[in-house]
Amino acid sequence: MITELALIVFTETYPFDAGAEAMFLAPELEALRSRFSEITVIPQYIRGKRLSVPPSVSVETSYAKQRTSLGALRKLRYAARALTFKALWLEFLSAMPNVRRVRSFESAVRRRIDAQYARDWVWRFIALRQIDVSKSVFYTYWLSPVTDGLVLSKKGNLRAPQIVVSRAHGGDLYEERATAFARLPGRRDTLAGLERLVLISEHGRDYVSRRYPSQNGYIVSRLGVPDPGDVAPASSDGVFRVVSCSFLRALKRIELLFEGLIVLASERPTVAIEWTHIGGGELWQKIQDRVSRESPRNLSCQLVGSIDNDEVIRRYTSYPVDVFINVSSTEGLPVSIMEAQSCGIPVVATDVGGTPEIVSNRVGFLLPSNPSPAIIASALIKVMEDPASSLEQRTASRDNWRQRFDAERNYHDFARTLQSLVVGNGNDVSHS
Repeated sequence: MITELALIVFTETYPFDAGAEAMFLAPELEALRSRFSEITVIPQYIRGKRLSVPPSVSVETSYAKQRTSLGALRKLRYAARALTFKALWLEFLSAMPNVRRVRSFESAVRRRIDAQYARDWVWRFIALRQIDVSKSVFYTYWLSPVTDGLVLSKKGNLRAPQIVVSRAHGGDLYEERATAFARLPGRRDTLAGLERLVLISEHGRDYVSRRYPSQNGYIVSRLGVPDPGDVAPASSDGVFRVVSCSFLRALKRIELLFEGLIVLASERPTVAIEWTHIGGGELWQKIQDRVSRESPRNLSCQLVGSIDNDEVIRRYTSYPVDVFINVSSTEGLPVSIMEAQSCGIPVVATDVGGTPEIVSNRVGFLLPSNPSPAIIASALIKVMEDPASSLEQRTASRDNWRQRFDAERNYHDFARTLQSLVVGNGNDVSHS
């Protein structure tokens, strides 16, 4: 048992949302409990029903509540301070602004305001709780304005956080997704002030290393999913069953996938094909309309909508699945693929982001980053018509999860990494 070490974790909504953040943070916190005697979770937003948290983990809601109730005068002061941030203007004036640049400037100002609020709040929190910052790790689950604020708080304040660590996933890491500027203003300073930046993929580490090569402390610590305890059965009745799982939004390219399935059905008209898509979103009705109008007679489609992760795994292990497919235009390291592989399902996916780190021809097929419907259909035909190779891919898929994406192993390794930062800071800890 580790004693006298504290971990302060800043989340987006956990434990007030049952989304993806909760799926990963709950098992991660279980591992962290073995290394830290005190863990405090601080959500930025309070949305929906509060979930249970592991024993010895406390939840601090004042950050979200006080942020929501900020008075007009204080907001104005934060905005005025944000507009003195030199990096904002350097980025804004770097090229002739268009409408998107103006919107990005507004977004950057709001980010700076949020960072200033986080800085001021954490100073008060440390003083009120009398936190020993020399024995504490401040950890942001996202590379967010809170991260910026924690780094800001370190300037000229001895009672500020000494050890600040952040994870970075996808939308919070890849700056071109967030801004029309070349970079997010102030990011270099934030990275310089972190003890570690923890990337979930090698692709993410390479990306940030190229953009900010002078910084250090970039490490890869992958997410993971738990052992489902069983594997998905393959179809034995002559039906070819395809599953996908994602939000229904443009970058997931579910319409492109549907078009690939249409080609597949037309090229193999005597084969019954079933496609199940798990996940809801803004394009649900549009895709449902296309499915109703355009599905060939031998293609059966079901849009399941949003279900919780336990139900996703139950479906995989209870009903036949022959292949999982992901044709996104951009990804970090897809958790949906980790789940499929934990159940021994072959995977077909596009060569984007960190996907090549989890998908190879050993476990399925890696598509070009921008495949045509015909290319998608061709990969699915290979899975359909080579049962011997498909069986090998099922075994390899499960093995790949076990070796690289097992939640229990990955999160305990991460917990040891965080603990080592405090121990390396001159603290003595005891084990039992």
